[in-house]
Amino acid sequence: MVYPKTNEVFVADGYGYRRVIVFDADTGAYKRHWGAYGNKPDDSAPRTRSFDGPGSPQFNTVHGIRISNDNLMYVGDRINHRIQVFTIAGKFVMESYIERKTSSAEGTAFDIAFSPDKQQRLLYVPDGSNKKVQILDRASLEVLGFSAGTEVTAWASSITSTASRAIRKGIFI
Repeated sequence: MVYPKTNEVFVADGYGYRRVIVFDADTGAYKRHWGAYGNKPDDSAPRTRSFDGPGSPQFNTVHGIRISNDNLMYVGDRINHRIQVFTIAGKFVMESYIERKTSSAEGTAFDIAFSPDKQQRLLYVPDGSNKKVQILDRASLEVLGFSAGTEVTAWASSITSTASRAIRKGIFI
């Protein structure tokens, strides 16, 4: 993903490695990288995942990156079933799990999209393993509910009508 404010390219390097890598958008020069929790990645660590308790200290298939209007980076760690949030510089902020007990080897945190309201109050996280879109409050990363197919759960009436229409149409921004 290209981030115009810093003129940088952020790469989810999760197939073979376990990191977010940052390059200069004009020159392609390497700038920095980090792993889970903002730490140095260990590509030789086993790719095991935990279904409860502390999360893996390593990413396990970094799959999606999105940057919010307030300059926070949301990273999908697909096989670890989690979203981790960082500053643009790579400092860890918080995390949340998406259907952590799902046994599928595909994982659940495939990508991230924001609701179209100016505050981007909601996160939409496509959960391919469970065939639904998880919906989280962006401030707390609390899972609010999910949509499956064209059905929208009852809580949808409490969110903005724009976000509600986007969920019904399956629009991911």
